[in-house]
Amino acid sequence: MASVPSLVEEYLALIETTELNAIVIDLKSDLRDDLGLVYYDSQVPIVNELGTDADYVDMQGLVDEAKRRGIYTIARVQLFSHDNALADARPDWAIQWKDSGEVYADLPGPGIRYAWLDPWDRNVWDYNIQLGVEAALMGFDEINYDYIRYPDKTSEEFQELKFDQPTDPAVNPEDMQQNIAQFMEQAHRAMNGAGAYFSIDVFGRVVLGPSKSIAQNLDLMGYRCDYVAPMPYPSLWWGGVFDVEVPVREPYKIIYAATEAGYAQMVGHYARIRPWLQDHTDPWAPVVVEYGPAEVRAQIDAVEDFGKAAGWMLYDSANIYAGAFGGAVRPEP
Repeated sequence: MASVPSLVEEYLALIETTELNAIVIDLKSDLRDDLGLVYYDSQVPIVNELGTDADYVDMQGLVDEAKRRGIYTIARVQLFSHDNALADARPDWAIQWKDSGEVYADLPGPGIRYAWLDPWDRNVWDYNIQLGVEAALMGFDEINYDYIRYPDKTSEEFQELKFDQPTDPAVNPEDMQQNIAQFMEQAHRAMNGAGAYFSIDVFGRVVLGPSKSIAQNLDLMGYRCDYVAPMPYPSLWWGGVFDVEVPVREPYKIIYAATEAGYAQMVGHYARIRPWLQDHTDPWAPVVVEYGPAEVRAQIDAVEDFGKAAGWMLYDSANIYAGAFGGAVRPEP
């Protein structure tokens, strides 16, 4: 979407005229056909060497225009998953199947392939940190890392995969969590040093406590970034969580409880919590509820009524934002 000026203008105009004050822009493609392709003419040497970029978006021009309008800019970077471009260019940096040596990938549906890079591989760290630093030097206010985790698999499934280091959430979950924390320490210093804040995305369920399989632990992560952004979308929760029978039908209760639970794990930590909110209808949810302005506003109210979060962000992979464009966000005072 960032390559289409008319669409960018719609988003910037919405931000200028409402309580919104920030825009999140993918540095890499999150589309199936070119997943992970860096969407601008990067000057990072390893990106040029591997040919994993394309000059589709005038990223510098976009950042400059947003800054001219006083809009806070966040560069989103997919880290260990959703980067087929890097995994295919350097399969030796990826998680591999032990039996075939091929790059491991999630295959959730026909024509959908999400390759996984090895979280232990320092080359993967350096590649993405260099992209983040480049974005910071362009003028992005914040660098946000998504998929900062291991695959969400069982211990038995991990036995079929080859990593650079022993990896089994049933045996060494602490090592896995410390590895993520070490990456974050390096990235945090680099992003702050280049003039940007540093944030990470985590699964919604992590607000309940550490997740061993994916190695996300708010107690460790909260000391090593500026913002933690859980994704507690109401459509993803199971019935009965937070004493709510059908979570997708109770967006206010779910978001309030999830934000409160995540905040409780981070009291006294360096980072502040800033949740992602659901501005889309999830057709794969156990119970499908159409999400529009009322449902989105309920989530926003929950975060603001809780009062201890550092704002909120809206997510819609299709960039339609029926809630935000439909009136969920209030006009600028």
